[in-house]
Amino acid sequence: MDNICEMPDLSYLTPDEVYQKYKNKEIKKSVVVALLREKIINSRKIEDFERIFDLLELFDLNPEQNYYLLSFLTEQDKNEYIKEKAYKIKIRDYFERCKNSLKYSVMNETKFRVICAIYTELSKKKTEDAQKLINILERRFPDIL
Repeated sequence: MDNICEMPDLSYLTPDEVYQKYKNKEIKKSVVVALLREKIINSRKIEDFERIFDLLELFDLNPEQNYYLLSFLTEQDKNEYIKEKAYKIKIRDYFERCKNSLKYSVMNETKFRVICAIYTELSKKKTEDAQKLINILERRFPDIL
């Protein structure tokens, strides 16, 4: 099964089961990456979200794609739990890269859960850029933050 288009339906597997199949040499790395990315986009299981990204970091030869996937989720996903997790990972792992686009987010995000996640993650960063974004959030929500 060299062609990813010939991949059997493994969508029912949990992220850890996918990883186990890889370790047992039942599926290739490219199949694992495709399955995990598909799970992030199609699954609504919040508890799997961070685990999937942890596994993707182990396998993915191109972390750029993880960044773009996170950006897609933070900008387009309507589920506030997914957005919350995506922002946490994006700020934790890609802060230097996303700090300019975060300005738009801190000025426009409306979901309280997401705003709190952004604030919490930014608070862990001890940089001037992070502090500027925190200041914007605090001005937007003086009674909350």
